Amino acid sequence: MTPAEHFAQRTWSTLGRAEQFKVRFGEETLTDLLVLDMLPHGRTRGFWLGSTTKPAEGQCGADLLVFLRHRTDRFFVLALQAKKLYPDDRYRMLNRVSDSEGQLDKLVGFARQFHALPLYLLYNHSNMVVRSDHWHCCQKRFDKHQLGCTLVPSWHIRRMLLCRPPPPRDFDSAHKVKQAKPWRCAFDCQSAENELRRMAFPTPQHYSDTPSADNWIFERRVADAWPEWLFDKSTSQLTREDLYRLLSDAGTAPEDSFESDESLYPARVLMIDRPRESAVS
Repeated sequence: MTPAEHFAQRTWSTLGRAEQFKVRFGEETLTDLLVLDMLPHGRTRGFWLGSTTKPAEGQCGADLLVFLRHRTDRFFVLALQAKKLYPDDRYRMLNRVSDSEGQLDKLVGFARQFHALPLYLLYNHSNMVVRSDHWHCCQKRFDKHQLGCTLVPSWHIRRMLLCRPPPPRDFDSAHKVKQAKPWRCAFDCQSAENELRRMAFPTPQHYSDTPSADNWIFERRVADAWPEWLFDKSTSQLTREDLYRLLSDAGTAPEDSFESDESLYPARVLMIDRPRESAVS
């Protein structure tokens, strides 16, 4: 079992037990556990931006920024907003508003700064899973536990919010679209690169439903290896200057204000080399 599969399975189980014993398990805790679980994934480093305050994190729109290398000279940037499925089978505050701007628009704006793919990172435990409706992984063997952590495109969440009458904000509505994928699909599927591209671009039908679909280039070429200065760091505290330097090295640095504006930073950054083989005992 790979680290991505292990985390999804554990999340499914954890949320199920939390529901059984009436224990509150928050999205922040689950996201921290995700970063820790993914660290064995090849030559991987997880970073916390120690200088990012809680209010600033709320302004950013993304809980986690993932740099995912699939080939020697190419990586994807994923901007992720985490949401948990509650025991009533509903996602709450999918588009929480602060400072007159919705969380979805903040995520999309943040992703544009980074040339990233904006996705919702959903943590799930549901009794409503139907294989034919909700299993869109290229792996034919159905495993509902792998739906414990899923990736759903921002344009589909926007579609859910704009539809009239609005659909229930439940597991079924979020996962009926074929571009909703188990977490493992970004790392472990043979067609992972193509799966990520499909998540970025809606079908023509979705364009008509979502005129403001969020589409842009999110792949970026890099040198043969991650910068050695990054892996030589003795701490997991990544400064704003470090992240700006990393983006500059890859030619993807946002505008100059990014370097000094704390509100543009996520709390967590994860850098992953997709491995040939990876397992968890």
